[in-house]
Amino acid sequence: MHIPRLMLLLLIAIFATGCIKSKQIVTVMPDGSGKIEVTLGVKELAPENPKTSALDKYTLERMYASEMFTGIVAVTKPKRWQEADFKYVRFTIYFNDINRFAGPGGEEGRLFATYKLTDLGEDGQRLTVTGGATMSILDTAREADPLLSAIYKQKIEGYEGFHFVESFILPSEADTIKGLAMVDNTVTAETTNEDLLKGTGLLQDLKDAEAIELTYFEKSIEDSVIDAFAKEKEQAVKEWQDFLRTQKK
Repeated sequence: MHIPRLMLLLLIAIFATGCIKSKQIVTVMPDGSGKIEVTLGVKELAPENPKTSALDKYTLERMYASEMFTGIVAVTKPKRWQEADFKYVRFTIYFNDINRFAGPGGEEGRLFATYKLTDLGEDGQRLTVTGGATMSILDTAREADPLLSAIYKQKIEGYEGFHFVESFILPSEADTIKGLAMVDNTVTAETTNEDLLKGTGLLQDLKDAEAIELTYFEKSIEDSVIDAFAKEKEQAVKEWQDFLRTQKK
């Protein structure tokens, strides 16, 4: 597998701290509103302080103070739990227009994609996904550096649990893309530790892709689903506004 020098060094730094799991479920409504459910897991191999975690930054207070996400209307209070050696955090981001959503800057932002929803008229709609976990991993296969590739392989060879998943729940079924799993109106991109080591899976199927493009046609989800989401978002916005008032006192 071919690894760009800068990205590889960043991955080595990450793996020196621990293994990572990332799952994002992006739901898009017909009007372009929606949500992103984010689940992050970290297995810290040698934490300096076992009482702290790399996930501690994901609190409402810190996300608000750092303006971690823009173009949003609400973020839910993060839930935390532990399974075996992994610590997890999960929260949901709501937006009115997916085109306006933006994640954090810097290397942390590589986990969050940029989205462009385009109306194609009679040809439906197209969701273009650039950046984010899947595309960042694909970027690691663009250029060769044999020496650093050997270091990279040595670092991650024994690390079980590295797992990145991005799912997109769309208003209807999308055109099939090689390498992406599709069930009904849900498209999923998945990368594992084995894929990183062997250059398999998405690293092979999407090796020349600059972005993920999902084209779908007439709305197939029921109005009851749309109404239920609207109520869910309304409640999340209310709770977010209540939180914002506590920060402005």
